Amino acid sequence: MIIQHLTIADNKWDILLYYGTNKYHKKDVMDTLISLGCPYKSAKHATDTVCTRLNTGLTFSNIDHRTSFVCVSDTTELPQMVNTIAHEIKHLQTHICGYYGVSEYGEQAAYLTGYIAQKIYRALSNFYK
Repeated sequence: MIIQHLTIADNKWDILLYYGTNKYHKKDVMDTLISLGCPYKSAKHATDTVCTRLNTGLTFSNIDHRTSFVCVSDTTELPQMVNTIAHEIKHLQTHICGYYGVSEYGEQAAYLTGYIAQKIYRALSNFYK
């Protein structure tokens, strides 16, 4: 599992990302969701999904604390990982834009998405060298 932490300084938003989760990471995923305030039943279901199925992901945000957790399971191939990450970035963008009242159709949202994607790319490209 790869772990990444991002802080979006302008928005004061913290993001914890896990890539490549599987059955060995259930405790870590569950503990993280619970620590962010995810209800137990939802956390258990999400953990079971992202730790036992390939090509899945989850995004959970604690809006009050401006903190998000993004988790991507093991994937079958690199294009599927890109697909899943892009999907989860969209959820993340929705949560952040919603909190700040920013239109998801505007340039601010597009720049946010690009910024997050760039940071994820740098973390993964260093790992997959």
